[in-house]
Amino acid sequence: MIKMIFSDMDGTLLTPEQKLPDGFGDMLKELKKRNCLFVPASGRQYYSLLKTFAPYKDDMIFMGDNGNVIRDGKGKEYFADVIPQETVKRVYEKSVAIDQPYITLCCKNKAYITHAWDKYLDECLKYFEEWAFIDKLDDIANVGDDVVKIAVADCEHVEAEQRVYNPFVEEFKDDVQVVLSSNLWVDVMNNGAGKGRGVKVLQEKLGIKPSECAAFGDFLNDYTMMQAVDYSFAMANAFPELKKVAKYEAPSNAEFGVVKKVYELLEKGLI
Repeated sequence: MIKMIFSDMDGTLLTPEQKLPDGFGDMLKELKKRNCLFVPASGRQYYSLLKTFAPYKDDMIFMGDNGNVIRDGKGKEYFADVIPQETVKRVYEKSVAIDQPYITLCCKNKAYITHAWDKYLDECLKYFEEWAFIDKLDDIANVGDDVVKIAVADCEHVEAEQRVYNPFVEEFKDDVQVVLSSNLWVDVMNNGAGKGRGVKVLQEKLGIKPSECAAFGDFLNDYTMMQAVDYSFAMANAFPELKKVAKYEAPSNAEFGVVKKVYELLEKGLI
Protein backbone atom coordinates (compact mmCIF):
# COMPACT_ATOMS: atom_id res chain seq x y z
CA MET A 1 0.00 0.00 0.00
CA ILE A 2 1.21 3.49 -0.84
CA LYS A 3 1.64 5.56 2.33
CA MET A 4 3.49 8.62 0.97
CA ILE A 5 3.23 10.54 -2.33
CA PHE A 6 5.85 13.04 -3.46
CA SER A 7 5.05 15.60 -6.16
CA ASP A 8 7.07 18.22 -7.94
CA MET A 9 5.30 21.53 -8.48
CA ASP A 10 6.10 23.42 -11.71
CA GLY A 11 5.31 21.37 -14.78
CA THR A 12 3.93 18.57 -12.60
CA LEU A 13 1.25 19.38 -10.02
CA LEU A 14 0.61 23.02 -10.89
CA THR A 15 -1.27 23.88 -14.06
CA PRO A 16 0.41 25.98 -16.77
CA GLU A 17 -1.32 28.94 -15.06
CA GLN A 18 0.60 28.11 -11.85
CA LYS A 19 -2.51 27.00 -9.98
CA LEU A 20 -3.38 23.86 -8.05
CA PRO A 21 -5.36 21.49 -10.30
CA ASP A 22 -9.10 21.05 -10.09
CA GLY A 23 -10.00 18.40 -7.55
CA PHE A 24 -6.81 18.72 -5.52
CA GLY A 25 -8.58 19.43 -2.22
CA ASP A 26 -10.94 16.48 -2.59
CA MET A 27 -8.01 14.23 -3.53
CA LEU A 28 -6.17 15.29 -0.39
CA LYS A 29 -9.20 14.43 1.75
CA GLU A 30 -9.28 10.92 0.27
CA LEU A 31 -5.56 10.47 0.95
CA LYS A 32 -5.99 11.62 4.54
CA LYS A 33 -8.76 9.06 5.09
CA ARG A 34 -6.28 6.38 4.08
CA ASN A 35 -3.40 7.79 6.15
CA CYS A 36 -1.41 8.57 3.00
CA LEU A 37 0.88 11.61 3.32
CA PHE A 38 1.19 14.06 0.40
CA VAL A 39 4.61 15.74 0.18
CA PRO A 40 5.23 18.66 -2.22
CA ALA A 41 8.84 18.28 -3.40
CA SER A 42 10.03 21.38 -5.18
CA GLY A 43 12.88 23.68 -6.04
CA ARG A 44 10.63 26.34 -4.57
CA GLN A 45 11.29 27.73 -1.12
CA TYR A 46 9.62 26.16 1.93
CA TYR A 47 7.75 29.41 2.63
CA SER A 48 6.51 29.57 -0.96
CA LEU A 49 5.10 26.07 -0.57
CA LEU A 50 3.44 27.03 2.70
CA LYS A 51 1.64 29.86 0.94
CA THR A 52 0.49 27.71 -1.97
CA PHE A 53 -0.87 25.00 0.31
CA ALA A 54 -2.08 27.27 3.12
CA PRO A 55 -5.50 25.56 3.55
CA TYR A 56 -3.87 22.13 3.75
CA LYS A 57 -0.50 22.78 5.38
CA ASP A 58 -1.22 21.15 8.74
CA ASP A 59 -1.59 17.77 7.03
CA MET A 60 1.57 17.97 4.94
CA ILE A 61 5.36 17.82 5.01
CA PHE A 62 7.25 20.01 2.55
CA MET A 63 10.50 19.34 0.72
CA GLY A 64 11.72 22.80 -0.33
CA ASP A 65 14.83 23.86 -2.24
CA ASN A 66 14.99 20.47 -4.01
CA GLY A 67 14.86 18.52 -0.78
CA ASN A 68 17.49 20.54 1.07
CA VAL A 69 15.01 21.96 3.60
CA ILE A 70 12.33 19.61 4.93
CA ARG A 71 9.74 20.90 7.39
CA ASP A 72 6.11 20.28 8.19
CA GLY A 73 3.37 22.89 8.05
CA LYS A 74 4.00 23.93 11.65
CA GLY A 75 7.72 24.52 11.12
CA LYS A 76 9.15 21.30 12.55
CA GLU A 77 12.45 20.69 10.77
CA TYR A 78 13.29 17.19 9.58
CA PHE A 79 16.41 18.02 7.59
CA ALA A 80 18.59 20.85 6.23
CA ASP A 81 21.77 20.55 4.13
CA VAL A 82 24.10 23.55 4.52
CA ILE A 83 26.61 24.49 1.80
CA PRO A 84 30.08 25.58 3.05
CA GLN A 85 30.83 29.30 2.70
CA GLU A 86 33.89 28.65 0.54
CA THR A 87 31.76 26.72 -1.94
CA VAL A 88 29.20 29.53 -2.03
CA LYS A 89 31.96 32.00 -2.86
CA ARG A 90 33.39 29.83 -5.66
CA VAL A 91 30.02 29.30 -7.31
CA TYR A 92 29.22 32.99 -7.08
CA GLU A 93 32.53 33.94 -8.69
CA LYS A 94 32.06 31.41 -11.52
CA SER A 95 28.56 32.69 -12.22
CA VAL A 96 29.83 36.24 -12.54
CA ALA A 97 32.72 35.07 -14.75
CA ILE A 98 30.36 33.51 -17.30
CA ASP A 99 28.17 36.63 -17.28
CA GLN A 100 25.27 35.15 -15.30
CA PRO A 101 24.41 37.74 -12.63
CA TYR A 102 20.97 36.29 -11.85
CA ILE A 103 21.96 34.36 -8.76
CA THR A 104 19.80 33.47 -5.77
CA LEU A 105 21.27 32.25 -2.51
CA CYS A 106 18.58 30.00 -1.08
CA CYS A 107 18.97 29.91 2.70
CA LYS A 108 17.06 28.15 5.44
CA ASN A 109 15.02 31.23 6.31
CA LYS A 110 15.24 33.59 3.32
CA ALA A 111 16.41 33.85 -0.26
CA TYR A 112 18.97 36.58 -1.01
CA ILE A 113 19.41 38.38 -4.32
CA THR A 114 21.07 41.55 -5.61
CA HIS A 115 19.50 44.35 -7.63
CA ALA A 116 20.80 42.65 -10.77
CA TRP A 117 17.42 40.89 -10.59
CA ASP A 118 15.41 44.11 -10.88
CA LYS A 119 14.58 43.53 -14.57
CA TYR A 120 13.39 39.97 -13.97
CA LEU A 121 12.19 40.25 -10.38
CA ASP A 122 8.75 38.76 -11.09
CA GLU A 123 10.36 35.60 -12.46
CA CYS A 124 12.57 35.22 -9.42
CA LEU A 125 9.83 35.79 -6.88
CA LYS A 126 7.59 33.07 -8.33
CA TYR A 127 9.57 30.71 -6.16
CA PHE A 128 10.34 32.69 -3.00
CA GLU A 129 8.00 34.06 -0.37
CA GLU A 130 10.64 35.13 2.17
CA TRP A 131 13.47 37.05 0.49
CA ALA A 132 15.67 40.12 0.75
CA PHE A 133 18.09 42.20 -1.28
CA ILE A 134 21.75 42.10 -0.32
CA ASP A 135 24.44 44.43 -1.67
CA LYS A 136 26.93 41.69 -2.51
CA LEU A 137 26.16 37.99 -2.47
CA ASP A 138 29.70 37.18 -1.39
CA ASP A 139 28.85 38.97 1.87
CA ILE A 140 26.30 36.27 2.74
CA ALA A 141 28.39 35.17 5.74
CA ASN A 142 27.41 38.44 7.45
CA VAL A 143 23.68 37.69 7.18
CA GLY A 144 23.67 34.84 9.67
CA ASP A 145 21.62 32.46 7.50
CA ASP A 146 22.73 29.07 6.13
CA VAL A 147 22.83 28.55 2.36
CA VAL A 148 21.21 25.27 1.26
CA LYS A 149 21.05 25.84 -2.50
CA ILE A 150 22.42 28.26 -5.08
CA ALA A 151 20.08 28.91 -8.00
CA VAL A 152 21.38 30.55 -11.18
CA ALA A 153 19.03 31.66 -13.96
CA ASP A 154 19.82 32.35 -17.61
CA CYS A 155 17.26 35.13 -17.89
CA GLU A 156 18.65 36.70 -21.04
CA HIS A 157 18.63 33.63 -23.30
CA VAL A 158 16.68 30.88 -21.47
CA GLU A 159 19.34 28.39 -22.55
CA ALA A 160 20.41 27.26 -19.10
CA GLU A 161 21.82 23.91 -20.19
CA GLN A 162 24.37 25.43 -22.58
CA ARG A 163 25.10 28.70 -20.82
CA VAL A 164 25.09 27.70 -17.14
CA TYR A 165 24.81 23.95 -16.60
CA ASN A 166 27.63 22.84 -18.91
CA PRO A 167 30.20 25.41 -17.66
CA PHE A 168 29.29 24.65 -14.05
CA VAL A 169 29.59 20.89 -14.51
CA GLU A 170 33.01 21.36 -16.07
CA GLU A 171 34.15 23.61 -13.23
CA PHE A 172 32.61 21.84 -10.23
CA LYS A 173 32.05 18.21 -11.25
CA ASP A 174 34.14 16.89 -8.36
CA ASP A 175 32.97 19.36 -5.72
CA VAL A 176 29.22 19.96 -5.87
CA GLN A 177 26.09 18.66 -7.51
CA VAL A 178 24.84 20.70 -10.46
CA VAL A 179 21.24 20.07 -11.56
CA LEU A 180 19.35 21.38 -14.57
CA SER A 181 15.93 22.32 -13.16
CA SER A 182 14.42 23.88 -16.31
CA ASN A 183 15.44 25.75 -19.44
CA LEU A 184 15.90 28.77 -17.20
CA TRP A 185 17.27 27.51 -13.87
CA VAL A 186 20.32 25.59 -12.70
CA ASP A 187 20.63 24.52 -9.06
CA VAL A 188 23.90 23.97 -7.22
CA MET A 189 23.86 21.83 -4.07
CA ASN A 190 26.15 19.70 -1.95
CA ASN A 191 27.18 16.36 -3.41
CA GLY A 192 24.52 13.78 -2.71
CA ALA A 193 21.86 16.45 -2.18
CA GLY A 194 18.57 16.57 -4.02
CA LYS A 195 15.04 15.30 -3.96
CA GLY A 196 16.11 11.66 -3.92
CA ARG A 197 17.96 12.09 -0.68
CA GLY A 198 15.08 14.12 0.75
CA VAL A 199 12.76 11.23 -0.04
CA LYS A 200 15.12 8.79 1.69
CA VAL A 201 15.38 11.05 4.75
CA LEU A 202 11.60 11.03 5.18
CA GLN A 203 11.35 7.31 4.47
CA GLU A 204 13.83 6.65 7.26
CA LYS A 205 12.37 9.10 9.75
CA LEU A 206 8.78 7.98 9.20
CA GLY A 207 9.48 4.27 8.78
CA ILE A 208 8.04 4.08 5.25
CA LYS A 209 9.56 1.81 2.58
CA PRO A 210 10.27 2.76 -1.07
CA SER A 211 7.65 0.16 -2.01
CA GLU A 212 5.13 2.29 -0.09
CA CYS A 213 5.92 5.52 -1.96
CA ALA A 214 4.93 7.19 -5.23
CA ALA A 215 6.45 10.23 -6.93
CA PHE A 216 5.54 12.55 -9.79
CA GLY A 217 7.95 14.80 -11.72
CA ASP A 218 8.80 16.43 -15.02
CA PHE A 219 12.42 17.58 -15.07
CA LEU A 220 15.94 16.43 -14.23
CA ASN A 221 15.84 17.68 -10.64
CA ASP A 222 13.22 14.94 -10.18
CA TYR A 223 15.53 12.19 -11.49
CA THR A 224 16.79 10.92 -8.13
CA MET A 225 13.29 11.14 -6.68
CA MET A 226 12.08 8.72 -9.35
CA GLN A 227 14.81 6.29 -8.29
CA ALA A 228 13.88 6.45 -4.59
CA VAL A 229 10.31 5.13 -4.90
CA ASP A 230 8.65 2.08 -6.44
CA TYR A 231 5.78 3.98 -8.05
CA SER A 232 7.51 6.63 -10.20
CA PHE A 233 5.51 8.73 -12.67
CA ALA A 234 6.91 11.08 -15.32
CA MET A 235 4.42 13.57 -16.68
CA ALA A 236 3.50 13.42 -20.37
CA ASN A 237 5.22 16.79 -20.70
CA ALA A 238 8.36 15.57 -18.89
CA PHE A 239 11.96 15.88 -20.05
CA PRO A 240 12.83 12.79 -22.18
CA GLU A 241 15.61 11.66 -19.84
CA LEU A 242 13.19 11.60 -16.91
CA LYS A 243 10.77 9.39 -18.79
CA LYS A 244 13.56 6.86 -19.20
CA VAL A 245 14.00 6.42 -15.45
CA ALA A 246 10.32 6.59 -14.43
CA LYS A 247 8.30 3.38 -14.42
CA TYR A 248 5.01 4.98 -15.41
CA GLU A 249 3.64 8.02 -17.23
CA ALA A 250 0.93 10.43 -16.07
CA PRO A 251 -1.08 12.87 -18.19
CA SER A 252 0.41 16.33 -18.48
CA ASN A 253 0.08 19.00 -15.80
CA ALA A 254 -2.38 20.81 -18.09
CA GLU A 255 -4.60 17.71 -17.85
CA PHE A 256 -4.34 17.52 -14.02
CA GLY A 257 -2.22 14.41 -14.39
CA VAL A 258 -1.24 14.03 -10.73
CA VAL A 259 -4.84 14.11 -9.51
CA LYS A 260 -5.98 11.68 -12.21
CA LYS A 261 -3.26 9.14 -11.45
CA VAL A 262 -3.76 9.36 -7.69
CA TYR A 263 -7.45 8.58 -8.17
CA GLU A 264 -6.49 5.61 -10.35
CA LEU A 265 -4.24 4.34 -7.57
CA LEU A 266 -7.10 4.79 -5.10
CA GLU A 267 -9.50 2.90 -7.34
CA LYS A 268 -7.02 0.03 -7.70
CA GLY A 269 -6.72 -0.21 -3.92
CA LEU A 270 -3.01 0.65 -3.98
CA ILE A 271 -3.49 3.48 -1.46
